[in-house]
This record gives sequence, structure tokens and C-alpha cells, in this order.
Amino acid sequence: MNTAEGVVETIRAGRGVSASISGAWYGAGFDASKLPFKEGNTIKFVYTEKGIYKNMDLKSVEVIDASENTNMKEQVAPRKATATGGTAGATITKSGGPEPVFVSRDGYWSKKEEEDKLRSKEIRYEACLQRAIAMVDLLITSGAISLGANAKKKSEIVEKAVEAFTRKFYGEATAARDGAFDAPSLDNLNKDLEEEDTNYE
Repeated sequence: MNTAEGVVETIRAGRGVSASISGAWYGAGFDASKLPFKEGNTIKFVYTEKGIYKNMDLKSVEVIDASENTNMKEQVAPRKATATGGTAGATITKSGGPEPVFVSRDGYWSKKEEEDKLRSKEIRYEACLQRAIAMVDLLITSGAISLGANAKKKSEIVEKAVEAFTRKFYGEATAARDGAFDAPSLDNLNKDLEEEDTNYE
């Protein structure tokens, strides 16, 4: 059993609900209105790992600090003394508070690239999850998957089937991104056909 504790930084709801807890993403069901926490809360919870995915057990969530996002303060880099006796980083404003620290252009694009990669994975996962749900629905409707009469077993069968197809589609999508399914050139196709041509006379 895995446990984690941290601040709820972001909650995203699409085809599924996910929450960023202290920099790590966790699946949090499918209905954001049923979440027992809000952005800004500090929580402790149990989660399970399935491959690259981490899924939160919502029943295990314990809210340690109910502070919400609106009360969270912007973090500012500490000031450091310079060789000239001044300070680097944040400066003090007339109101006594520190000014925001501006990120360099290179730092901005580096951080944006990392965020884009994470977002790309989320989008790919959500698309694969939707495909998996549609596939399982088709298999059930066509009779290819038998659910039986037990309600609990039905839920387990559907959940495992959706998870299996999500993994399958995610793997295929990742492989396709890396060029695994790129179409060969026409010359290569003709060459393959010539090599496979057999004279049966």
C-alpha cells in the first residue's frame, strides 16, 4: 500500500479527473464534484500504481490543512548578497513585500517545454481512455465480453477491460509518435511485392 501527502496544486476534469499533488499527478475518478478536497488543501491519501499511472483512493483521503488556493502565497526566491554588497533576486517594495522574481527567456521556454511534454502525455492518455471505453462498450454490446449477473463482478470486468485497452492504445500511440507505423515508401513496397512474387507454374 502506497501513501502520499502534499498540497493539491491543480485539479483537472475532462473525461477523467486528475489532481497534481506536490508535483505528481494522480487519477481521482471521473466526477470532480465528488472530490473530498480542493485546490490548496494539504491532504494525505493511499494510492495504487498501475504501470505509469497512479490512482488515488478517494475514500482514504484525509484533509490535513483545509486552506484553499485563494489563500496560497506566491513563493519568492530568497535574496542573496552580491559582491558589491547589494542583493540579488527579489527586492523589497515600499509596502514591505518582495517583488516577483522574473524568469529569464531561456528559463521560461525550458519550463514551458517540460509542461508541454506533461500536457501531451495527459492528452494522449485521455484520448486512449476514451477509445478504450468505446471499445469495451462495443465488445459488451456485441456479446464478445460476458459480464454475468453479479454486479460487483461486472464492475471489475469493465474496469479491468478499460484499463487493459487504455494501456494497449497508449502504447500504440507512443509507438506511432516514434514512427513505428510510418508508411514505407512506394519503392520499398514495390520491392517487397517483387520479393514475395512466386511462380506457381
